[in-house]
Amino acid sequence: MCGPAGGGGLASGDQVVLWHPVAVAPVKVKRDGSVLVDAWVPEHARLGVLEEALGPGVIEALCARYGLVVRRRRLISWAFVVRCVLAAALMPEADWIEVQMRLAGLLAAAPLARPWHPVGPWAAPRFPDS
Repeated sequence: MCGPAGGGGLASGDQVVLWHPVAVAPVKVKRDGSVLVDAWVPEHARLGVLEEALGPGVIEALCARYGLVVRRRRLISWAFVVRCVLAAALMPEADWIEVQMRLAGLLAAAPLARPWHPVGPWAAPRFPDS
């Protein structure tokens, strides 16, 4: 929550900005002054407490073990696909696109320097040089 400028305390009736941290990432400032987030959605999307239970870096290590490493930043990565499969198991009512959107969360709506959108289910198996 951000309060009024000037650093004074809050009083009843003051206007505040409520915000939800999405990710920490560098920005790109365009010539016109607009700001874009230099983030890659598959790199920042996480499964929250489920991933904490698995342990840090487990999904990336699993992908690396089978040679599924990121060589180029595409719309999705193999680690993102693994996270989507785990998330889909918890959301049987959701289709592949909805699972990706839920996993990407608020980051998908951020002004990204490199636009992102979910991919269809046919795209995941077709990029062995991910």
